[in-house]
Amino acid sequence: MGLILLAGAPVESNTGGGNSMKGLGVLFGSAAGGTGICQFFVFAISIAVLCINNYQLTDVYAYYSPPYGWRSVSCAYSPTSITACNYLYAVGVFGLLFSLAIGFLQIAIGKGGGMGTHVANTVLNCMNLCWWLAASVYFTVKFNDLPTPAELGLDGNTGIPYNYMRAVDALSFMAFTFALLSVVASVLGLVGARKAWKEDHGYELGKRAPLYNPNPRT
Repeated sequence: MGLILLAGAPVESNTGGGNSMKGLGVLFGSAAGGTGICQFFVFAISIAVLCINNYQLTDVYAYYSPPYGWRSVSCAYSPTSITACNYLYAVGVFGLLFSLAIGFLQIAIGKGGGMGTHVANTVLNCMNLCWWLAASVYFTVKFNDLPTPAELGLDGNTGIPYNYMRAVDALSFMAFTFALLSVVASVLGLVGARKAWKEDHGYELGKRAPLYNPNPRT
C-alpha cells in the first residue's frame, strides 16, 4: 500500500532538459509524493474508524435516558437507531476506496499521465475532502447530543463508550486535514501540468510562440 501511494516520479518533458522543465519535474514529484503521503494516513485512519466501530461502538450494554435505562443496543450512538454506526461503516469503506483510487492515480501521474489524469486526481481529492468534512460534522453533532453521566443522574460509568466516540471525532477531523493537504498538493500538480503542457505546445505566458521561419530575411 505504501508503495502504491508514494509513487510520484518526476515527469520529464520531451522538448528538452531546460531548467524550467526540471523545476516542473520536481513540482510533479513533490505534489504526487505529498498527495500519496496524505492519502496513506487517510487510508490508515479509515481502517482505525472501521475497527473502532466494529469492536467498540456496536452491540454495547449501556444506560440511556429514561425510559430506556440499561439495555443492549446495536449502536452506541442511539438506543433506538443504528443509522450512525451504519454511516460510520460507510465512512470507513469509502475512505479506503478514495485513498486507493487516488493512490493509483499517483502511479499514473508518476508514469507521465496527461492533463486528464491530473484533473481526475484533483476532482477525486475534492470529493474525498467533502466526504470527510461531512463525517466530521455529523459525528461531532451526534456526540454532543449524547447525555452525560451527570445529566443521567449517575455518578459512575454509563457504559456509553464516550472515549471511543471522541476518538472517532478526532480521527475524522484528522482525515479531513490530510484530505485538505492532499487537495492542495493535487492542485499544485495540476497547475504544474498545465504549465508544462503550454511549454510543450510552444506557449509562453499564455501567448503563442512565433512560428519558425527557415529564412529570417523573408
